[in-house]
Amino acid sequence: MSKLEKVKFPAAVLLLLLTALGALCCCGGELSWKDFLQCLGSPSQNEAAAAVFWQIRLPRIAGAAAAGALLAAAGCTVQLLFRNPLSSPHVLGSVNTAALGAVAVWLLGGTTMAGMLLGSTAGALASLLLLLFIGRGYQQTGTLLLAGIALNAFAASAMSGILFISGEHLEGIIFWLLGGFWRLDWLRSAILLAGAGVVMLILLLQRREMNMLYLGERAAAAAGVNTRQVIAVAVLAAALATALVVGNCGVIGFVGLLIPHIARRIYGGEFRNHLLGAGLLGAILLIAADWAGRCLFAPLEMPVGILTSLIGAPFFFVLIVMRLKTPGGRQ
Repeated sequence: MSKLEKVKFPAAVLLLLLTALGALCCCGGELSWKDFLQCLGSPSQNEAAAAVFWQIRLPRIAGAAAAGALLAAAGCTVQLLFRNPLSSPHVLGSVNTAALGAVAVWLLGGTTMAGMLLGSTAGALASLLLLLFIGRGYQQTGTLLLAGIALNAFAASAMSGILFISGEHLEGIIFWLLGGFWRLDWLRSAILLAGAGVVMLILLLQRREMNMLYLGERAAAAAGVNTRQVIAVAVLAAALATALVVGNCGVIGFVGLLIPHIARRIYGGEFRNHLLGAGLLGAILLIAADWAGRCLFAPLEMPVGILTSLIGAPFFFVLIVMRLKTPGGRQ
C-alpha cells in the first residue's frame, strides 16, 4: 500500500472533524468562536450560548453526519445490486416512495416519530423490491431508469394529492418535504447514528459476498454465495438507511448518486473501502450543505434538500452524457 493510500481515510476523518467544528462554531447566528470556547471552559457564564451549542447545533451536526453516511451507504448498495452506476435511492424512486409512505402515515394521524419511520420504511422497501423484481427480467440500464422515473412520478403525484387534501397539515408537510435538519434533537440524532452503525455493520459483514456480486448473480452463486439471502439483507439495509433519513429529515436527494461515484474514484471499488469512504464523504457533504444552508441567506435557512438537488441534478446529467459516449453505453 502506497503512502497516498494510507492517508486517504485519515485525511477524510480530519476533514470531517474540521467541517463539523466549523459548522458548530461559525455562522447561523450571532454566536462566535469566543462563545464556543467559553462554553467549553465555563458554560455557566453563558447558559444561552451553551444551550444553543449543546442542545441544538451539536445534535444537528451529528444527525447530519449520520444521514450523509446512511444515504451514501444506500447508494453504494443500490449501485452494486443493480450493477448500474446511474442507480441511487433517489433516481430509482425509493427516496420519494419513502416520503410518500411517511406522508400517508402523517395524513392518517401517525405524526409520531415511530409512525413516520414505519411509513418511510414501508415505502422504501416496496420500491426497491419492485425494481429488483423488474431487474431480474430486464437487465438494460434504460429499463431500470424508466421504472425508477415511473416510481418517482407516481410518488410525486400521490404526494401532491395528499397535500391537496391535507388541510391544516399542508404547511408542515411541505416544509418537511424540502429536507433539512432543523427537527433534529438528541433522540432523533441518536437514532440516526445508531442506524448508521447498524447498516454499516450489516453490509460490512457481507463484504465478501457483496464483492462477489460485482461478477453478477450467477457467478456469485456458482462461487457458493447464497445470493438470495445476501440480496435480501442488502435490500433491507438500503431500505432502512433511506427510511431513517427520510423519516427524520425529509427528502434529501442525489447524495446516494453523487457520493458513491466520488468514493469509488478515491478509495477504489473494493466494497469495504468503497462503503467506508462513501460514508465519510457523505457525512462531510451533508454537514457542509447544512452549514451553507444556514449561512448563505442568514437569518433565513435554505433547506438542505434544495442544495443537494442543485448539486446532484447536473452531476446526474453529466453521468448520463458520459455513459452515452462510452462504448456499449447505449442500451
